[in-house]
Amino acid sequence: MADPKKIYFSNGLLIIFTVCLLICQNATTSSGETVNNEKLTTGSTIQKIFKGLMGIAPTKKHVIGCILPFSGKHAIYGQKLLHGIELALDEFNSSTDAIPLTLIVKDSKADPLISKKAVEDLVYQEGAIAIIGPLLGSPAKAASKKAEKLRVPIITLTQREDIAGTGKYVFRNFLTPSLQVKTLTTYAIETRGLNRFVILYPQNIYGEKFMDLFWNEVDIHNREVLQILSYEEDQTDFGDVIKEMVKLPPFDEKREVMVEEVTEGEEKKEPKPIIDFDAIFIPDSYKKIGLIASQLAFYDVKGVCLLGTNLWNSPQLPKMAGNFLQESIFVDSFFQGSSFPFVKKFIADFKLTFGEEPGTLEAHSYDITSLIIYLLNDKQVNSRKNLKDELLKVKYFPGVTGITSFSPSGEVEKTLYFLTVRGGRIMECQ
Repeated sequence: MADPKKIYFSNGLLIIFTVCLLICQNATTSSGETVNNEKLTTGSTIQKIFKGLMGIAPTKKHVIGCILPFSGKHAIYGQKLLHGIELALDEFNSSTDAIPLTLIVKDSKADPLISKKAVEDLVYQEGAIAIIGPLLGSPAKAASKKAEKLRVPIITLTQREDIAGTGKYVFRNFLTPSLQVKTLTTYAIETRGLNRFVILYPQNIYGEKFMDLFWNEVDIHNREVLQILSYEEDQTDFGDVIKEMVKLPPFDEKREVMVEEVTEGEEKKEPKPIIDFDAIFIPDSYKKIGLIASQLAFYDVKGVCLLGTNLWNSPQLPKMAGNFLQESIFVDSFFQGSSFPFVKKFIADFKLTFGEEPGTLEAHSYDITSLIIYLLNDKQVNSRKNLKDELLKVKYFPGVTGITSFSPSGEVEKTLYFLTVRGGRIMECQ
């Protein structure tokens, strides 16, 4: 009986010989397949197959890849993220005698197939040791699957929930709805002692997602959600929904009008709102919060805590509804008013370099680039596997978007800012 090892060895040599022969025969041909409107020669395609079979993907320690949208309606976000990456690289390259790091940028065009091919190009053609991006859900998912297959660490910048856990080489460094809600709810209940909640959310994907997460998180803490109310996305008058919330008449013309009967000669009493809850969670933009908060005050809904997401974190919020948000709590991973010196330095350097102040997107891309630089140099990482292993070991990295760690699944864990409005400014909660 033939030795199986010899059979496998012979078959391996046959495959290698056949592929090499095909490469030689087709290396000069100009015809080939079309992938995402880019023509590839048969030779180059076979080279990729050959490299895949042999596990050949040369790594260049000083090359970092980046896949972001630079065309179409999402281009503005891609540019913001790129600025954060560029600042981190410029700071390192200008302050060391070590070999400078090179950034190879690919346009995802917000397309999953193009993003997938970009991963291949960054691995096979550029030798990137790591990839930052993509931003959007579908491109990030496609790129992550390809990165896992090629065993290159990819750190996505997307909120898509099912990214973490895609593979051992897949990471995420971005503020997710789950992280916001878990952090906010824990703080509201365990630190502020809030127990009874109302959820008031817009009828859109964002609102429904946060409503569901918040409801579930309150239930985990064994607290109560007394009411769940919604409003249309473009709604500006919230009188009816507020009246329903606090049981003021009439809150629905189709229902029985809740008006107290008044006997002859008796003075009619103004009904008072029934406030049997401690807080209202409103997952919407700062513009909408400005309208809702002022109307809550108009109907004497006072003494309750308003809870929100990072969409509240705008300098315009205090101008719109500062007087009505003194007891509010909202969270974010980046706060321009932070007292930390390294956050102040980041903001100053960014403004000096690009002529504008950074936001959450720029801060996240700056952080993950800084972390990669730290691992490549201080930890002397020299392979993709080493980098993946070191990323999984990251605990309490002091980033401008909060103290950062990674879970075993590659999910980011951050300490967020707890923010409120005081004296016409957004400030950290005391």
